[in-house]
Amino acid sequence: MVVEFTKVTDPAKRVTDGLVLKELARQGINPDYVEFFQDYAPRSLGKEHSPYTKFYRDLKSNKKIMVVSGLPMVKLDGKKIEVGWLYADGKYYSKANLFSAIVEGKQVQLTCLSDQPYGVKKNDRVTWNPQLHLNNAEISPIPEEPRLLETDPVNSNYQQNTLEWDYGTCKRQLRIIEGRIHGYWVFAQNPQGEVRIKYNQTGQYRLNLSEFGVSEDEEVISASVFDQAEYPFKIGDSATFYPDADPEVSSVDGYASRRMSNLTWAEIRVAAGNLSNSTYDYMKCSFTSYSGVEDHWYHLYRSIFLFNTSPLPDAAVISAGVLSLRGSSKEDELSANPDINIYSSNPATNTDLVNADYGTLGAVAFSLAIAYAAWSIIAYNDFILNASGRAAISKIGISKFGARNANYDVSGTPPPWVEAVDTSATDAWTADKGSGYKPKLVVTYAAPPNPPTNVRATDGTYGDKVRVTWTKSPGATQYQVYRDGTPLGWLGDVSSYDDTGAGAPSITPGSAVASDGLYTTHVALSLSGSSINKGTTHTYKVRAKNAAGESGDSGTNTGYRRGSLTYQWQRSAADSDASYSNIDGATTASYNDTGAPENGDGRYYRCILSAVGASNTPQTSASDRGYRATAVAPTVTTQAANGIGFD
Repeated sequence: MVVEFTKVTDPAKRVTDGLVLKELARQGINPDYVEFFQDYAPRSLGKEHSPYTKFYRDLKSNKKIMVVSGLPMVKLDGKKIEVGWLYADGKYYSKANLFSAIVEGKQVQLTCLSDQPYGVKKNDRVTWNPQLHLNNAEISPIPEEPRLLETDPVNSNYQQNTLEWDYGTCKRQLRIIEGRIHGYWVFAQNPQGEVRIKYNQTGQYRLNLSEFGVSEDEEVISASVFDQAEYPFKIGDSATFYPDADPEVSSVDGYASRRMSNLTWAEIRVAAGNLSNSTYDYMKCSFTSYSGVEDHWYHLYRSIFLFNTSPLPDAAVISAGVLSLRGSSKEDELSANPDINIYSSNPATNTDLVNADYGTLGAVAFSLAIAYAAWSIIAYNDFILNASGRAAISKIGISKFGARNANYDVSGTPPPWVEAVDTSATDAWTADKGSGYKPKLVVTYAAPPNPPTNVRATDGTYGDKVRVTWTKSPGATQYQVYRDGTPLGWLGDVSSYDDTGAGAPSITPGSAVASDGLYTTHVALSLSGSSINKGTTHTYKVRAKNAAGESGDSGTNTGYRRGSLTYQWQRSAADSDASYSNIDGATTASYNDTGAPENGDGRYYRCILSAVGASNTPQTSASDRGYRATAVAPTVTTQAANGIGFD
């Protein structure tokens, strides 16, 4: 039986993700038959459930597509995360997220709502009330209460998720997205001096401060940093929260680098990293020349991004993977035409990046490099993973990828050098940028097919077999029929099977019945007690299989062999139970033998019964004697005239 596929018309199940639509087109899959079947969900529900992933399936092929990113979209209880602030009683309160935040004036209180993989426990809290100093003079915001921005200044896909204080020399922003809270000190211009920020934190844990941190509670940004900065210039602090305490289902992205060096190209490629960041909203893949010393280099950046791919079924067979990065910027002051490609990475933890992670990126290309000219800063850049890249996708934990410049950093060939501090870069947004910009991994895989449906077995239709039929399972390539629990061998991509090994029917021949002088024109023949008995009744089920494994059992149905009888009547040559020969045309269960002797002589009759597939075919009925009636001459009576008879 062939499956009739119905187009997906429910708007809630239609594919709307642009990256998924792009991948369907690349694979030649009609999106009209692809449905969205699993939204973000708690990991506790099992495979194909995760706060970081959503799932689609092609109804025709049963291929499945997992889309994973670095932002959790639901809480531990499965409720959707809401991004934004609410105002009540003179305070701002965060909406439903993985944390609870309360802002009153400058003071922020942040409470963790579940155990975290980095050691913070449920209900642990940190409170801070930051102070800003410029050249040792404290600057306070005016007014002290923040205002709620209508649109996120970092990502216009969010509304009412950012609070802002005006310090005059800079602005302080507190921004919420899924699972993350970011603080930014935004300088529109050079403040002309040294800036010191003290957070005055109390509680069980601390914020993640920027690279300018001099302690866990204080940042110092020198005047020289501001002199060399590009504006607007941001200094960030942050806290990241995960829906699960297991570090094997957490993810991170960002960059690691060797910077502010005076090293040859060969040296900077293998030097120890001395800078890393996993809280900024961008990742870097760039290099910068060192002014004044030929073939010496100032910076080399590499990027790292992890994806929780543990929701993939253990038996999943991955057929395609696409890693997509939304470009943030690019520049080529060195006229180097730098490209970018994807490689392995192996950071020390799954929740943060450290300087040493700079040296963990591999050199085996996982895709084709994207040239500088092709690097988009207004759309996603898609890296189609090759066999090595697909093999790096984990089905039990975290898939770890990185980005490097390919034509210089990986190859070892020094870029063109100029006598200036010039940069060539291809950069991308991280998950901290948020919805619409976060890195994504789209994985196409085959899962074991669903069980076949509509299993039917014939009830006596055939004598030599039981025919089993079923509706095929999308994505299956083989089927196996089970008779009474016994497998009968794997078949190809079929929807029926003839079981010739089912229990055979048998014939009960019965007795011939021949009429005794009832008819002058024939002897009437019939059978008494003859039958074809059905074979053993068997219970059938079917399983489907593909490269990813077997389905479960289908429903069951019973069937048996029986078929039908054929007949051949025979007549004896004389009035004795011997010397039989076939009667031409006498092939029905009842027959009128017009060839019997007209004079009424008796003959013996029997029937040969046959059935295709019967265990005892043919069989001969018991015989019986019969004969035709003879014609009787009419009696004539003569009466004399006048009533006088003659003797």
